[in-house]
Amino acid sequence: MASLSDEELRRGLRALGFCPGPISDSTRKLYLNKLRKLRATDRNRVQLLRSQGPGNKHPPQASLQRHRHDSASPRHRTASFQRDSEESDEEDDDEYGYREETRYRQLADSGSSLKKGDAQRRCDSTARWNRFVERQLSRALLACTVALSVVLLWLVYVKTVGLGQPAEPGSNILLLPMDCKGKSDTYCRAEEKRMELQLLSELYSFLAKVAGDFECGNPSQFKSRCVSIPEVESYLATINKGYPSRLAEALQWIHQSDTDLGIWLVGKDPQRALVSLQGLSCVQSTSPALSLGCRLRLAVHAAILKSLIFILALAVMWGVLVLLRYRWRRLQEEEQAMYELVRRIIAAVREHYKDWDQGLEPIPYLPIPHVRDALLPPQNRRRMRCVWDKAVEFVASQESRIRTESHRVAGEDFLVWRWTQPAELSDSS
Repeated sequence: MASLSDEELRRGLRALGFCPGPISDSTRKLYLNKLRKLRATDRNRVQLLRSQGPGNKHPPQASLQRHRHDSASPRHRTASFQRDSEESDEEDDDEYGYREETRYRQLADSGSSLKKGDAQRRCDSTARWNRFVERQLSRALLACTVALSVVLLWLVYVKTVGLGQPAEPGSNILLLPMDCKGKSDTYCRAEEKRMELQLLSELYSFLAKVAGDFECGNPSQFKSRCVSIPEVESYLATINKGYPSRLAEALQWIHQSDTDLGIWLVGKDPQRALVSLQGLSCVQSTSPALSLGCRLRLAVHAAILKSLIFILALAVMWGVLVLLRYRWRRLQEEEQAMYELVRRIIAAVREHYKDWDQGLEPIPYLPIPHVRDALLPPQNRRRMRCVWDKAVEFVASQESRIRTESHRVAGEDFLVWRWTQPAELSDSS
């Protein structure tokens, strides 16, 4: 039973009148136990109905005895006629019991089929209701998802763009009472502080916009991000006529403050710190106000620049690796060519020594340049000069059978190679 597939298990449970839910690894064992219990209950019901019937013997045995009686010989029929007549009454009772048992089984099966049909209809209706509920829940979840997405987009819009511009604070300076001039009471000092903060806020916004336009490359009337004091005063005068007269006090407060307020006071020498306001040249913002498009453009430029630097560094590394592999391959090729040339040099010097030993050559040694000219074609001598020098050095230092000497050949001094191994050993080798 454990080998049943999920579909076979579902069909078996529905056939016995049980409506199963989703079958998974965690519920499969539970449904297998349920199927065993339902099958055991069905078998017990059939056995109970059979035990309540009048006939308990098996009618197939009576039919088998009747078949044997019909197929017997005539003499045997005569001998067993009386015995059959005695058993005929008992067989009649058996047939009557078999018919009664069959009738009870049919009744039980019909009742069970009716119950199973009702259970199947209930199961189908429950499945349809579950599918309806799942469909409605899916629609509700989809609607909630769309609503949450709309709310999220609205919050992003509010945080990015804002619902509106803040109220102009410049007009508040006109609300300052005229009798506060020259007074030092608490109310007047609070009003003076509030107006200075409003002036600093306007100054900060103005410098941040100028610096942002300069950083983003937007056309502006200012040629640099550092704005001179007359230009700042003219801008503040367009907002409120009382701001320029209070600018010096606000700048003095910025100069004396140890907190970074986002406004940098630049002197005539930008490399030196400003000592007093007499040396003040211009002011600029330390936090430019960049638009969303400008931020994206700068981020893309920075990403492209970093990607190009990474690609360039990767290309340089690959180039170095390729050059190293090429160099290693060339060194291996030169080494193999050098060994091959040494082998040919040894063979040439040994053959010359054999010819001299047989009287075919006048001298027992070979000049090194003559061996080179004999082994290397003219078109390869310049290209293989390094390999030849390595082969000559290898023969001089590593080959004991060849000795390097200096002899005069045809009136000119040459370095020569002489074979030092006896001819008998050379032949055996």
